[in-house]
Amino acid sequence: AQLLGAKIRAARKARGWTQSELALRTDMSLNTVIKMEAGHVAVQLGFYLKALWALELIHDLLQHLGQVGINQAEFALMESTMPQRA
Repeated sequence: AQLLGAKIRAARKARGWTQSELALRTDMSLNTVIKMEAGHVAVQLGFYLKALWALELIHDLLQHLGQVGINQAEFALMESTMPQRA
């Protein structure tokens, strides 16, 4: 959350937006934007996604998500070791 919040803050500043402006563009409260940029884990994921969308960074996130997790072979192995229903 802290890394994502820092990236959102940097992107906002690079665009010359204030926190209030980001809040307005994303229909969030100023308090939520402040907490999000500070990396509070209590901020819902949806708010982070709204900020990334407004900052035109959502595609970067989607590309990275494709690289996270398990591959097909690992998934097949995991699935084969799970208990089967009778």
